[in-house]
Amino acid sequence: MIYYYKNAFHADSISLDIRSPIFRFGVGFFETIFYNGSIVCHLQTHVRRITGSLEFYKIPYELADFDELIPDVVKRNGLTEENARINIYYPVETDASPATPLITAYPYTLNREKIYRLDVSPYHHDSHLCAHKSMNYMHYYLARRATMQRGFDDALLVDKAGMVRETTTASVLFRDGNKFITPKTDNQFPSIALEIAASVLTLRMVGQVSPEPAIGVSEAGFGESCPTSLDQYRYAYMLNSLIGMKPIGQIGEMKFDIDSKSCEGVSQRVLFP
Repeated sequence: MIYYYKNAFHADSISLDIRSPIFRFGVGFFETIFYNGSIVCHLQTHVRRITGSLEFYKIPYELADFDELIPDVVKRNGLTEENARINIYYPVETDASPATPLITAYPYTLNREKIYRLDVSPYHHDSHLCAHKSMNYMHYYLARRATMQRGFDDALLVDKAGMVRETTTASVLFRDGNKFITPKTDNQFPSIALEIAASVLTLRMVGQVSPEPAIGVSEAGFGESCPTSLDQYRYAYMLNSLIGMKPIGQIGEMKFDIDSKSCEGVSQRVLFP
């Protein structure tokens, strides 16, 4: 695998100083972007999000010509006419110099028919870092791994009050009639796919997307994975920059109807703008 870092292209592995913040603590931020065989989707929005995180935490950084470099990385990995997952990382190797971007490209297969099954994670994570894609992703990794070991696709994350936040990889939407509801929590992660969905669903008069501060899962349900207050919704969805918008068929023991039509319209705008 060929990647770009520090003004050069490299293969397969990276060397890190064991004293560096990235090695010791996972300090840095990242973005995951879809390349659809033709364009890098919503690139400038992703760049604004990651540089916004760096600026929020006052981490100096260097910009790069991503419009030129990403297609070059894609080409060097033989993915020019294929779907690919692009990652931009900003690892912090030293506090004395600006962070520089690291760009990777991996083959990626779209699963257009995927219906997701979630389980509720018993682990709580509620901090200012929830609003950013930190390279120290251990909480999300462990929550997803645990639910996958139980046969699910992802973990539904909740805060200490049992209120729904998101999954470990995606934002969530719920629907009852023509009203789409997304959880509104402190330190909300700014989902690009969710923003696109709000625009598409409103424009096509499918329904309005509204925030709801209290979509709850009871504390008693954690061990048995039984959501309680989600039963008012008929449909549930997952959204991110790699999958677009996909239906959730199950959360714990609760089943949801499948609304593929709404998903198709949003996914088209997310993945093939």
